[in-house]
Amino acid sequence: LRFSLSGAICASSVHLALTPIDVVKTKVQTNPSKYPGIISSFETVIKEEGLSTFFSGWIPTVVGNFLSGAILYALTEYI
Repeated sequence: LRFSLSGAICASSVHLALTPIDVVKTKVQTNPSKYPGIISSFETVIKEEGLSTFFSGWIPTVVGNFLSGAILYALTEYI
């Protein structure tokens, strides 16, 4: 249980912190003419869509990584 909880907390918190970068990456990939670079894309998203856009889709990200972190980290420790 200790290893599962450690893996779950670590994996989900890291992916939650990286969600804004993933949102910008997806916008750059899907619309490169509007979002030409990383820094300018952050600025465009803030101006046009607001800060809340950076965390759109965070719930499935946290839940999925919480579960996978719990399972994979515990398996790594016991194998």
